[in-house]
Amino acid sequence: NQQSELGLFPQGILDKEVSFLKNLKNKIYYTSRLDVQTDFGIMLLKFYELTKNKAYLNSCKKLIEGVIKYHKCNNGYVDFVDTKNKEKSGYIIETKFLFLFTKLLICINEIEKGNKIYQNNLLKDLIRDR
Repeated sequence: NQQSELGLFPQGILDKEVSFLKNLKNKIYYTSRLDVQTDFGIMLLKFYELTKNKAYLNSCKKLIEGVIKYHKCNNGYVDFVDTKNKEKSGYIIETKFLFLFTKLLICINEIEKGNKIYQNNLLKDLIRDR
C-alpha cells in the first residue's frame, strides 16, 4: 500500500525523475498532486463497487480527508503537497482541478447512499474522464 499516513498517494517512483516536475527534484517520490488524488479516489470507488471490499472505500475516505486537510490553503487548494513534510507548493489555484475533485465528492456521496457507478448512467458519465 503506497497511501501515506496523510491519506494521500505519492505520485512518484523512488529514485526516478518525473519530467514535468523538475522543480521538485529529489522530492518527487513524496509528491501528492491534487489531480492525481482525484483519479486515485475514483479508481478506489470503482474497485470498491466491483469487489465489495470496504478497504477500497475506506482508503478513498482517507484520501478525501487528506486532500481537504493538506492541500487546503487560505484561498483554495494547492496543486502539490510533499507527503513527507506536508510542505505545500504550486499555489496557482486551478479551478479545473477543483471541479474534478468535486466529481469525487459527488461520487462517494452517491455510493454511500447505495447508488452504483456502473448502473447509473449520469454518475458513469460524470466520471468517465477519470
